[in-house]
Amino acid sequence: MKKILLAAMASALLYACSGSLAPRLVFDAAAFAKAQANWAALGIADYSFEVEEFSRGPKPPIFRVTVVNGDISDIALHDDRYDKDTFYTDAQLARDLKSIREIGTIPAIFDLIETMRADDERKLPLLRDGESITLRVAYNGEYGFPEEVSSYISSILPDPIISNSYHLKISNFRPISK
Repeated sequence: MKKILLAAMASALLYACSGSLAPRLVFDAAAFAKAQANWAALGIADYSFEVEEFSRGPKPPIFRVTVVNGDISDIALHDDRYDKDTFYTDAQLARDLKSIREIGTIPAIFDLIETMRADDERKLPLLRDGESITLRVAYNGEYGFPEEVSSYISSILPDPIISNSYHLKISNFRPISK
């Protein structure tokens, strides 16, 4: 119990030393703008990638998305984790497929991140002192697209009011040459 109390006090002290305890959004807007501009400058309109999107519940399957002329041409289930005998239901698969269709291009993923940033800013008044929302994006070094997107509540408090988390992972990106 003493270790937990000391860890909580140390976290509070570190947080206090970094500035205000007021709720805040942690997001690197400059890196986002640079990556978005780099992607747009490349002008890649034909590509494929694998995507996982999850927040809670069973880890969803991986989908392979193919984009041609900037539009989704195909979305296919790409792994064998989906099995009707598991807890992952047909309804969950349909929901995830719908979600992947909505974010199925790299520009749409940049739009999603901007929407998440705006939504997270609107949530700030719901947070207490000592809590923050982190929107973390890791960008691909070669093409600049978002490879991983995570949004979560950070807190020095033992019981955050909002306990949401979201994760999107892009992998196996390949430009398609014509």
